[in-house]
Formats: sequence, C-alpha cells, structure tokens
Amino acid sequence: MNSSFYSRSCTSEYLEGFSGSGGIMLFVNANDSFDGLSIVDTYPLESSSKFEGEPDLHTEWEPNMVPRQVNLVELLQFLMHPPFERCLRRLVIIISAWDVIDTSNLEPIKWLEKGTSTFVSICKY
Repeated sequence: MNSSFYSRSCTSEYLEGFSGSGGIMLFVNANDSFDGLSIVDTYPLESSSKFEGEPDLHTEWEPNMVPRQVNLVELLQFLMHPPFERCLRRLVIIISAWDVIDTSNLEPIKWLEKGTSTFVSICKY
C-alpha cells in the first residue's frame, strides 16, 4: 500500500482486486504500535514556553514519515474515486496478536480508536 500512496498509482491487478461488490479485509497487528502523534500527544511538549539545550536538526520530510492511519484513510478515499468503481463495500478489521497486549478492560473498537481515531471516524460513515 505504501508505494501506491507515494506514487499515486496502482497496478491493473490492484484495480481488478477492488472491482465488483466484494468487501475489504484489513489486518491490524495489536503488537505494533501506531505511529504518528495527535495534537493531544503534543500538547505537553508545546505548553512549555522554555526549551533547554540545542534545537534538533531539521529533518527533510519524506513520504514514509506519513502515519499509518493517514495511509489507511487515503486508501479508503482512493476507493471512492476513478479509476475505482464506486460502490458500497463492507470493511472488516481483524486485530491479530490480541493476546499479546494487555486488554483486560479494553474492547477492540476502543483500542482501535485510541490508536487510529481519524481512521475509525472515517469508517463509521
């Protein structure tokens, strides 16, 4: 998926795989941490008015720095525009390695919302 995201192109096989009225199965590994930060995560860093030490060196932006949930949202948006056939599709999210993380009081949807709130909000519509 990443190369399609960067290049904004896809193969004919990829296009054919999404033709018709089939659904989408998305596998998410619970043992992988979600990348990227939300504004809530950065607030404690931004609220401090004093910075100590040398500033970090500037890092040039690269497409592989895009958080996973942005890639997923973009994929869903791609599927709603040509050359893809626009149709209703069922999306099934399968969370693997659920037994590896501490989920004693956490439902899968809450775990998913915690790491990918933007993606989950798009999926609800």
